[in-house]
Amino acid sequence: MLTVVPAIKLGMTSVFDGAGTTMPATVMEPFDVFVLRKKTVEKDGYSALVLAFEESLPKRVNKPISGQLAKAGIDSPLKRSFEIRMTEEEMGEFEIGDLIEPKEYLTHWGGANVTARSKGRGFQGVMKRYNFKGVKATHGHTIHRKPASGGATDPARQLKGSRRPGHMGNERVTIKNLTIFEYDRRHNVIVLHGNVPGPKGGLVWIKMTRQLDEDTLDKQHKAYIETKAEEDEAATAQDKSSDLQETVVSRDDGAADTVEQTEVSEVSDDVSEPAINDESDVQITQQQAAETDSGEPYKADSDTDGEVDRK
Repeated sequence: MLTVVPAIKLGMTSVFDGAGTTMPATVMEPFDVFVLRKKTVEKDGYSALVLAFEESLPKRVNKPISGQLAKAGIDSPLKRSFEIRMTEEEMGEFEIGDLIEPKEYLTHWGGANVTARSKGRGFQGVMKRYNFKGVKATHGHTIHRKPASGGATDPARQLKGSRRPGHMGNERVTIKNLTIFEYDRRHNVIVLHGNVPGPKGGLVWIKMTRQLDEDTLDKQHKAYIETKAEEDEAATAQDKSSDLQETVVSRDDGAADTVEQTEVSEVSDDVSEPAINDESDVQITQQQAAETDSGEPYKADSDTDGEVDRK
């Protein structure tokens, strides 16, 4: 089992304990790692497992790592690598080129140390850099934020280790003994108690300091199974409700189409040509057609008997 894993800092949030107290927490996403090679005592002087992570573009992978990836049979372009000291017996469970997912070992972790590079603050004074109190900001004082004595005058130089203004931040910082609240297997997210150095999206190193016992693991496994079952039930209910809404909408659309077709048919019946039922109308229509073909004007007069005379 691995004891160190690289991760990306996603940000901070808050969680509630069993008593309802709000506690700060940091959310991180661990990387999948590949076994790059094994170092042995005979060849390298010590035994260690070399791992690669963080997939990138092929052009951003340097040639030494590219050669090791090709030798290990790893097709993914991984640009970072690190090693973990372990005995040759412990390395026996790993093979070169294997993919190691965080869910295989993070569920056994209970506490960890987190190492990262802190945010750079630039050149800062002693009040911000070392939390100096400063001088009273009242009448008669001309120096408010500057440091006081620079030390003894006999050496005639600034002694090393003196707290003076200078560059602040951008240092390798380790926060020890952080409690792991939860590891979400589905989303591959680990939640730790407290804050972690570095900005959002920064690289952090998580090192296990405490391993969970079997009873705690069983409880967590049962809770995970119950939570997953509840989420599956909620997803199923949501799918059923969405299907029901789609059915209702389709029925409404069908009824609207039926009503529209009925209105169109009624309008078409209203504008249809009138039926010819009278014999006089038939005679007029035939004579009108004959005269129209001959090119002469047509004029019809009907008397009381309904007969048609041409003039």
